[in-house]
Amino acid sequence: MTAPVLEREPDAFDEPFENPGEFLDEVEVERLMHGDITIPLYRGRPHTAEMVEAVRRLAARDLTDMEISQRFHGRLSEGAVFKVRVRHGISAGVPSGIHAGYRRPA
Repeated sequence: MTAPVLEREPDAFDEPFENPGEFLDEVEVERLMHGDITIPLYRGRPHTAEMVEAVRRLAARDLTDMEISQRFHGRLSEGAVFKVRVRHGISAGVPSGIHAGYRRPA
């Protein structure tokens, strides 16, 4: 005998967020940006909105992918930072490749 499947009404949690930034945990974003290692980052799992926002804000401060990785104390590799930026449309803080040491004039 199989259990009956319960039908339920769709609710607000089934709909995608119209403005995901509205629901960010700002404290967690700040903690990530300042290198708090007590916040778990799980390999192979989707990036949290807070982690993506931390990468976005650090890149906006002209930090390279390597510098952002160092902020995460190596728990997010330079390559992983690059993938986060590409996947979420975040532009690089500083050009990569042969111009990696170049800083934009202030």
